[in-house]
Amino acid sequence: MKKYIALSMIIMGSFSCTDRFLEEKMVATITQDYFNTEIGLEQLIVGTYDAFRVSKQYHQGPRALLYGADNFNSATANQALFSASEWTASGNIATYVDNLCGEFTSNSLLGYYPIINNCNRAILTIRNNEALGKFAENSEYASLRLSEALFNRAYALYILNTFYGDVYVPEGYTTELPANYNYIRQTSEKIYSMIIGDLRFAYEHLPDVKDMNLANEYGRATKGSAAHFLAKLYLQRAQGARYGTTEYGRRADGTIDNINEKSYLGML
Repeated sequence: MKKYIALSMIIMGSFSCTDRFLEEKMVATITQDYFNTEIGLEQLIVGTYDAFRVSKQYHQGPRALLYGADNFNSATANQALFSASEWTASGNIATYVDNLCGEFTSNSLLGYYPIINNCNRAILTIRNNEALGKFAENSEYASLRLSEALFNRAYALYILNTFYGDVYVPEGYTTELPANYNYIRQTSEKIYSMIIGDLRFAYEHLPDVKDMNLANEYGRATKGSAAHFLAKLYLQRAQGARYGTTEYGRRADGTIDNINEKSYLGML
């Protein structure tokens, strides 16, 4: 038996060492063109809902958004007791907030800016009439899916603006490394103007929840969610109106003076 086993191993080894065995063949590939197809664009838009998973399910979301709330506390004493070693511009809490912007974790690029990039890819593909299939054939359907991407982008920008005030707002999407990294921040006024306009469009084209097939579409943005989000933006804009002066760190050109001790109010 040992002789037969040894002979079998030698024969199998001789086959496994041929060039044919080592030849690699590409089975399938996805290029940017895939996101112009009906299936590809649908999958991309569904993926933009990751904005809500970032806020709730990933490690950095609850730590950045829920610390200090009445119903949430940390088991780490220095964090729970608001120690200066943790709650500083360079402490762990700030790092968690920074990671919401963009973070390479477990071989995946997570965070709001990657989501905004994907939203822009979907938005521009639909608006430039580059989408195929049902997107090209049915304008109401295209507007519906466009509204979802606008809603999710508005949510991501809202969170970033709430944390940081003036932030960079990408106008397009990336397919390669940028030529430069001179990212210009947009003022809160411009950001609010943009996302309010987007949500008005979304409100007009999203369905009421009673008209949806919840078995297949549960979790998608609705007319009610757009209305609620708009109301929140209007209330916060009214709250911040009184702070848009030089006394609170808002310069004449609309940018923030971070040296001003009251600039945290001017951010509003």
